[in-house]
Amino acid sequence: MTMSTRFVETFASLIVCFAMCVSAAHGTVVALHAGDNDPTTQGWTRVNPFGVDEMGLAPDPDFSGVNAWEIDVPNSGGVEYRHALTAAEQADGAANGWRLTGTMRLESARDNGSNNNGIADIVIQTNELGGSVRAHMDVADSGAPDRQVRERMTGAITQLTGGDKYYTFEFEHMPGNDFVDFSIDGASPTSIPTGGPTTLTPTRVDFGILNGGGESRGTRRFSLVQFQIIPEPTTIVLLGFGLVAMLVHRRRQSA
Repeated sequence: MTMSTRFVETFASLIVCFAMCVSAAHGTVVALHAGDNDPTTQGWTRVNPFGVDEMGLAPDPDFSGVNAWEIDVPNSGGVEYRHALTAAEQADGAANGWRLTGTMRLESARDNGSNNNGIADIVIQTNELGGSVRAHMDVADSGAPDRQVRERMTGAITQLTGGDKYYTFEFEHMPGNDFVDFSIDGASPTSIPTGGPTTLTPTRVDFGILNGGGESRGTRRFSLVQFQIIPEPTTIVLLGFGLVAMLVHRRRQSA
């Protein structure tokens, strides 16, 4: 075997193992809505539907290249999509940590001059904090920037204003921390205090329009809702050892 061949094989092995490590670091996906798929075909239960029209968009006519599930409320109403975690998934998330990611858009064509016209939500329910770990987006006042994005947890609120687009929210909690990291569009996370609990046991994930009513008019589009359980550090370490062992084995074979 030539040195060039050995190098290629070793490099290929490195890439494969690196991919495994990265996949593990990203976590195990236990709930997922993606693109223009009907959420009920992806393991979600449709809850409290009232006065809404829904459809898949591939792509969103306003944002080429983005596929999404659209919820439109002509007058008033709401709908939720819910994914309940199993007892094993709840225990796993509490022990190892979890990450909730969501990408959604709320169009402002029906702005009525208040800051409550249109509400879109992505929520993680926990045993310790109820449904308060939440990304909540409103259409803002007329004459102001037309987005109002909030995180809500134990009374703490962070706010970001911006234009009409898809926003990506991420919450991450690690065991032993009395805070949840919250970020928007990949910015440096803000640590939001939990008010005491260092264990947050996830029980379910919801998204959609959780507060139906006269203020709910507007079109929501959800392109991603993903809940992951973060792997144990020992799992990543073991994969790292596997990489070293593989490279050593390759070297001995070629010697």
